[in-house]
Amino acid sequence: MGGSIMWFELFLDLNNLKYYGDIPETPEDREGRVEIFEFDDKIYAPLFDEDFIDEVNNLCDTCLDLTDVDYFDKEKCVKLKSWLVQRLAKELNPLLKPIYEKMLDYSSRAIELETGVVIQL
Repeated sequence: MGGSIMWFELFLDLNNLKYYGDIPETPEDREGRVEIFEFDDKIYAPLFDEDFIDEVNNLCDTCLDLTDVDYFDKEKCVKLKSWLVQRLAKELNPLLKPIYEKMLDYSSRAIELETGVVIQL
């Protein structure tokens, strides 16, 4: 991963992971441990910059920015899920809808699993 890719990474469990600070690293044995959703930063970076970053950082007390990564633990996923539900109920750029729906799915599952989601923009 890297280059012109942005992604969300749902951790299905947090057992035996290495961490970079407080951010879990993708395990070598990914199968059944993580789910990764990738998308193109050339298309989505300006949309996230305009519609997502500042609001979510303020709400979730995160430091996410373009070309940056942050980890949303269960508590942050609760806040993110609430924001996504409200945001999806309003008019938004049609390109963001499937991305926000996938993020909503991942944050909802992270809450149930008591894990989290890494977001790389």
